[in-house]
Amino acid sequence: MKGQTVVMPKTKVIPKSNLQLSKRLLKAPPIKSEWSAGFRLQSDGWALFADIGKEIKLHSKYPNFQYTTSLFQVELAEKVDVRQKLTINSSISSSSKTLGYVFGKVNKFYQVRLSYGQRIKIAGKPDPQSASIHLLFAGGLSIGVVKPYKLVALVNDPVLGYVEKNIQYESVYRDVYLNPDLIFGSAGFSEGLNQLKYIPGFHFKTALHFDFSKEKTTLLAAEVGASVDFYSDAIQIMMDDQNKKTFANMYISFQFGKRK
Repeated sequence: MKGQTVVMPKTKVIPKSNLQLSKRLLKAPPIKSEWSAGFRLQSDGWALFADIGKEIKLHSKYPNFQYTTSLFQVELAEKVDVRQKLTINSSISSSSKTLGYVFGKVNKFYQVRLSYGQRIKIAGKPDPQSASIHLLFAGGLSIGVVKPYKLVALVNDPVLGYVEKNIQYESVYRDVYLNPDLIFGSAGFSEGLNQLKYIPGFHFKTALHFDFSKEKTTLLAAEVGASVDFYSDAIQIMMDDQNKKTFANMYISFQFGKRK
């Protein structure tokens, strides 16, 4: 009617930032797999590892950034004793190249791990500029690899007297291993490779996984967690230590990779 004001219905205004986020999330197909590699610092050593992620479960509302992942992992690690200290004996000369050695060490102990686990998102994202936090559970097969830690040392021969010799720890050489004045240094990594011992076992680990990736096709993450390994036979690393079947540690790892 004449003189009556017509009121138009209000149109809901969608913030520009929300529109941009929606476009980023929906313009590309969802992530289905990933791979990554990284380095781990442990309270009892170090490790290199590689992951393959499959069977990724997606969130219906945010298909690119909220998911759980089934993980397969292979890992190579070395266990060390916290008392280990590199020593170089410069007081005696040797015909061979002198290498640093660890006083009191009798074996090198490596691990090969094959794991399966789940990484479950518990917080963060879907905005790709933010981080996400995941809870990791994993476990699997552990194979312990023990290699004799050989030294170049002066050994008393009944006929020739003191001679330079590559030795590994045995009761007959105990006094030599305890006398730094008789030790030139380590015999080198290659010594003892033909005497490897393989010890089967299994492991479990749990961790918090922090994903800092800004693009959905990349993976850049850190992880803080703990793990424990159980072996069928006792393993000795340092002289006079009680041999152990169980090894537990805390760790922090860094990894990078791709998603598709």
